[in-house]
Amino acid sequence: MRDYCPKISGMPSDLWRRTVNLVRGYDRIKDDLQFLIEMSPEMDGQPHGSGTSDPTGSIVVAREHLRRELDAIEDAKKMIPPELTDAVFLSFKDGRALYTFGLYEDPKRLTRERAKFIKRVAVNMGWWFHGYGGSDI
Repeated sequence: MRDYCPKISGMPSDLWRRTVNLVRGYDRIKDDLQFLIEMSPEMDGQPHGSGTSDPTGSIVVAREHLRRELDAIEDAKKMIPPELTDAVFLSFKDGRALYTFGLYEDPKRLTRERAKFIKRVAVNMGWWFHGYGGSDI
């Protein structure tokens, strides 16, 4: 499915694409987060190089960044009506066309739910604000 930004979303197209790409990376984010949780920095007590570094702190910062992205997507998924959750989420994540889900819904409703989902992810990430250009979520 094309990545055009529907007018109903009221979002700038660059922000729409940024948010869609975040949703597309959902599986990668989950894998990276799991890797960082299981990983521990190798500490042998010897200095390596002349700079000061904090490998544990770097891992924590990266883990929290990924957790924030994952939470933004998961929270937005909860806002989708249960009967449309798979169709709306997978249409972005896997690029599947909505008609492949066998839903007999109003196409405008599906477009609205897709737009609401992407707007909710953008709001959760702090990239979009309720009162900023466009309809309510």
